[in-house]
Amino acid sequence: MGLFKRGEDDPDKALAKALVLRGERVEGEMLAMRETGEIKGDGLAKEFEMTFRFTPLGEPAPREVTVRQFFNDTTRTGLEAGAPATIWYDRDDPLACIVDGSPRYRITKFGAVPADAAPLPDEFS
Repeated sequence: MGLFKRGEDDPDKALAKALVLRGERVEGEMLAMRETGEIKGDGLAKEFEMTFRFTPLGEPAPREVTVRQFFNDTTRTGLEAGAPATIWYDRDDPLACIVDGSPRYRITKFGAVPADAAPLPDEFS
């Protein structure tokens, strides 16, 4: 699968876009998560190193993967060791993956809310 296009400025964004468009989405378990000390966006996003376990579709055994990824406070909600995580991965290379967030929460224009909460007024506008 050709994940990268020529001329992409940010390979992390290119990978995320490609995985969401053509990858597989599964739920896994966060095993460990720690801040790396790297920040961007005037301190709004912090980089985390995460180790998680997930089973790629059609494979008999789970894989453990460690990646680094930036999150802001809202998108990081619910991600911690022992918690479930939604993961996108490349079918051809399951080690190429991103954490999409916690399945326990959904992100709205109002912030993170429990996934099972009733829709908020104007949530999707």
